[in-house]
Amino acid sequence: MSHRVSEVQGLAMRYIRARGSNGVVSSRRIAPKISVLAVSFASACVPTSDLSSYSSAAANAMADLGEGRTPPPTHPTNGERPDDEGAALAETPATGESIPGSNAMLDPNGAPPSSNGGSTEDDAPDVAEGTESDAGPRADAAPGEPDEPTPPDADPPLPPSCTLEETTGPNGHCYVMTDTPLAWESARANCQRRGVGWDLTSIRSAADSAFLTSLIGDESWVGGSDAESEETWAWVDDGFEFWQGEGDDGVPLNGAFVNWFEDEPNGSTSSQCMRLLADSRWADLECAELRPSLCEGPPR
Repeated sequence: MSHRVSEVQGLAMRYIRARGSNGVVSSRRIAPKISVLAVSFASACVPTSDLSSYSSAAANAMADLGEGRTPPPTHPTNGERPDDEGAALAETPATGESIPGSNAMLDPNGAPPSSNGGSTEDDAPDVAEGTESDAGPRADAAPGEPDEPTPPDADPPLPPSCTLEETTGPNGHCYVMTDTPLAWESARANCQRRGVGWDLTSIRSAADSAFLTSLIGDESWVGGSDAESEETWAWVDDGFEFWQGEGDDGVPLNGAFVNWFEDEPNGSTSSQCMRLLADSRWADLECAELRPSLCEGPPR
């Protein structure tokens, strides 16, 4: 069997060389042997049911060779075609078909896939816009430009404080002495014009009382009044009630600090405004009287 196959192959190569050099088979001597060997080969390798088709193909080939015609080319069914040298090449697949031996698909434009397994530049992971790689400094950085954020100002903003014409009290508030004598209502309006939170001063502790006494040269208006409710004294800046009653019959309210002069307050309905005396004690007085005044406000 192997001897016959080798002989058929030798005759076939001689036929191919003759065809390749002349375009037409120049010798007919090989035709009978090709026919006999082809039938013998087919009988040995092909099932009996297919012998008729192979015999017919052999007869047609002999007829073509006998008349000097070149047999028409046959289309191989195994995806290969013979070239002039007899080598087998893979038939180019149609667009969208997979390439034999690979899972890659043919590009719709007919271009073969790249050598990196079918991936293209479009498949590369995108670098997020606005991000920088760790490979080195930014490309757009100016020479000498630091990558670190600009450090904060060396000098932090100053905390709120009192102005030069104001005096800071032990409670952190600001105080201003108005030497011009005014009625109590006018003195209060003058303090409020200094800004939000400003009013006639209140006295909440012995330390406040001693500090404020150091600012005045004579008695001055402060922010105590019982105009809202007779014999109930309150600080007008926040309405805090600190005293109830007259003279020795009165009592402190809400645990407040008080420092009334003897028998004060005693003016009844005619005296509803408070003054700070030079010795740091308190007394009431008619509100229309003209006195210097003390203003209190928040730091700026």
